[in-house]
This record gives sequence, structure tokens and C-alpha cells, in this order.
Amino acid sequence: MTDDEILGAFWRTLLRDTKLTFWKRLQNAFEWAYDDSFQSVINDPRILEDQRAAMLLDQRFYVAETALQRTASETGLISTGQKISINSWNYTLVRGGDVTMVQSYVQTPSDFARPAKFRETLSAVNTFLNAPQLDLGDVDPKIFTVAQLSGIVIHGPTGKKFDEDSQRLGFLNFAVADESYRAWGLNFPVLEIIARFEHGEMGIEAPQRDIAQPLIKRPGKKKGDQEET
Repeated sequence: MTDDEILGAFWRTLLRDTKLTFWKRLQNAFEWAYDDSFQSVINDPRILEDQRAAMLLDQRFYVAETALQRTASETGLISTGQKISINSWNYTLVRGGDVTMVQSYVQTPSDFARPAKFRETLSAVNTFLNAPQLDLGDVDPKIFTVAQLSGIVIHGPTGKKFDEDSQRLGFLNFAVADESYRAWGLNFPVLEIIARFEHGEMGIEAPQRDIAQPLIKRPGKKKGDQEET
């Protein structure tokens, strides 16, 4: 597929199988998650001052999980109570049609989730979808079908300092890895996804981002690789 075809398929699937209300509420929920997590840690007298930054990372993960699952449940997407277990950590899986997603902290929007960790995440998602445990009761069976578009909601703070302004939500993106699982192939801010929905509802074509780099990230050739003929 060409880059234009890949982008077209991406947007068609995302706009068809998720909802404007989901992305709007997700943006608000993660802004709250960052503010609430910081206030909880900074105002907890039980935490030593020089350990609060480390505590914030853990606290924010759990609050972000709640934000993702609650937003999905409130807007009609599927979010199973069962969790994907990776190294004793549990991750919420959200599903809308052919789109699945989990959430992860990264330092900047262009940073990739640690490659080994990301491959573990995808492997765990695939295992979970192919052989779900305890598929009983009120669990929607649609959560277990194979998805066409699996991405990660990536997020991070505005800065590195441990203060209120620096630890607010700086970015919230929906990113899909390339075939190497070492870089993002597609990576869009949630605010741009919201704009796509809103322009689509009004029948207006959404403006393209002004970027110097090509949107589709492809893995570079390794030394010794032959050109295809």
C-alpha cells in the first residue's frame, strides 16, 4: 500500500469505529489525571520529598488506566474488566470496532515506548485476544475479535521539573507502531483526531499538518540488505 492508502485506511477505520465523544472526554480525562495525580503525591505527607517524582509515575499510571477505562465505558466503547498482564502489571484494553488501544507514558510525543516492553505489550494483546481467559458473564465477546488497527494512547507532561506547571498534561496522542516495532508509523495528537471528527461532521476537509518529515515512518534497511527488484 502507498502512504496515502495507509493514511486513508487509518482515518476511515478510526472515524468509523470510534466516537468524537470518546476522544473529547479522553482529552479531558487525561488532563484531570495528570492534575489529580500530582496533587495527590505533592500533598501526601507520607511520601519523602526526594521520592515524590518516582511515586508520581506509578500514581499517574493507575489514574490514567482509570481515565481510559471510564471514558470508554461512558461513550459506548468496549472495555473489559479483564486485564492484560505484562510482568505483573495489568493494562486496560479498549475496543471500538476494528480499533484496539492501551495507554502508555512516554517522555515526548516522538519517543517510542521501550521496544522490548512494546513487543511484550503487543504479544500480550494478541495472546489475550486469541485465547482470552474467563470469557464469561458480562464480558462483551467483541473484545476478543482480531483488530485491524492496534495502537497506544501515549501521553506525557509538559516538562521534566517536579512542579505543578511542568507536570500538567503536555501531549496526548494515538500512535501505531511500524512493522519493526521500533518507531511510530502513525502518530496523531488526540486534538487532531477531534478536529477530524468535527470537520467531517460539518463536511469540511480537515487541514493537513505542516511537517517536514513524511508521516509514515518506515524502518531503515540493515547493512547488507538487497534492494527489491
